[in-house]
Amino acid sequence: MMQRKRAADYHELKYLINKPDYALLQACFVTVLFSDPNVDSTGEYWIRSLYFDDYWATAYEDKDIGVQLRRKYRIRVYNCQGGRIMLERKNKVGAYIRKEAAPLTHGQTEAVLGELCLPAGQPPQAAPGILL
Repeated sequence: MMQRKRAADYHELKYLINKPDYALLQACFVTVLFSDPNVDSTGEYWIRSLYFDDYWATAYEDKDIGVQLRRKYRIRVYNCQGGRIMLERKNKVGAYIRKEAAPLTHGQTEAVLGELCLPAGQPPQAAPGILL
């Protein structure tokens, strides 16, 4: 059975700021916020994401036109290594966001990606332990 992280609703607000403001905010927050566990020795990490949508690009179109209730799925790899692979679902209801994540093994990831590249006429096989 896969372990899932407990999801919590939150608001996600994004702003562009200049470098001096970034440096000021970073100096203020360093004493009260904890560092992300995925960072390397430089304090950074890389993320590679593969997003999923249907044939009609529904997830993209729903976001573009402002649909209030939507979901998006992705497989995410951290620090360009296969050590941490996550299947994630982002649910958005109006201004509220909830992210859910479950770890994937290399085999499960390959099974999911293999399903996307089936030869014509070959029926898909369910990947064990993966819920979408």
